[in-house]
Amino acid sequence: MNFAIVYGTYSIHATTPTFPQGNCGASVHADVIATVASLVFYVDVKLEEFGDLGVVLRELGDSEKIRKRSKTGSDGSFVQHWTCLSLVTVSRWCLNNGLIERYAHHAIDRLSKFGDSSGRTNTGDLDEKALDNAGTIDKYFKTTSEFCVYGLSAAFNLRQVGMTEEHVREVLARDHEGDIANIERISAAANQMEDIDRAISYINETIKIVDRQLSQHIPGLSFDEFKGMDPMPLDQFFDLSAIEGKLITPQFVFLRQRLQLLCSLAPKLRDIMDGRGNGAYKEILESMKTLSDTGHERRVRLDPVRPVMGQRHVMERQLWRLQDLRDGGGFGYSIERFFLALA
Repeated sequence: MNFAIVYGTYSIHATTPTFPQGNCGASVHADVIATVASLVFYVDVKLEEFGDLGVVLRELGDSEKIRKRSKTGSDGSFVQHWTCLSLVTVSRWCLNNGLIERYAHHAIDRLSKFGDSSGRTNTGDLDEKALDNAGTIDKYFKTTSEFCVYGLSAAFNLRQVGMTEEHVREVLARDHEGDIANIERISAAANQMEDIDRAISYINETIKIVDRQLSQHIPGLSFDEFKGMDPMPLDQFFDLSAIEGKLITPQFVFLRQRLQLLCSLAPKLRDIMDGRGNGAYKEILESMKTLSDTGHERRVRLDPVRPVMGQRHVMERQLWRLQDLRDGGGFGYSIERFFLALA
């Protein structure tokens, strides 16, 4: 069955896609996608019968602005049919992919060697060491993020008018000397995490190549941006869907660049405590406004009883996904995508 049989004005084998335009075109798109979805899900017609269906779905994702329509709730049935077909398509492409499996193994290997400067090999079970190190990274992130987001917000008392630098200096010296020392120690460890993040970034990039970037159009799915050694802007620290009480949408979150961002506050806090008039107080104050719920542009509501990123054990969860991609062919990773997209 050629896709053109279903989609009369469009040939799947055309060099340049030509979709019907305007309201009529939108109606045709909805009808065709609904028809194909029905044939695939209810009549058990194989996806392969429609040729390179992924190309059509990706082009529709571009032309129909699927993510925007999903947020506004317009054309709900079309978006749902398109999303389900796209999820099935990318899952078929990514399941049991040898290159993804190898990159996942490499990322677990990098995680297992975190903090080991001896260069030793074969010193224990790979997965056990990776799990221990994932727990250590999660503790680092919990300690650093909770202090920098909640502890400093209280120390700078952003809602109190007339708070002075001298008062903040006294609070930091009295209550947070140990916290700042902890961040300084964690900063050195965070610098050793680049290999882990870079290895995970290879997986993300490979998935984008394998699924022809179709997953980037699917509502509810997203990829965290790997920035290498570049500092992360403060306003990109959070994944906003996590703050709104939903799951973190990126299945892989690069924690090193977030840790480095927060740890970069430590020397500035030292400057404030030591009374160096180099503008550190004003800089930290602006950072706190961005990270707290008092920002004028991002009214993000933070709750001190919730994890900063919306979930606990972020690195450990990512290790589970890596193990699934390495050993399970990505089946669990794909199922999780369905829940994220359809939540």
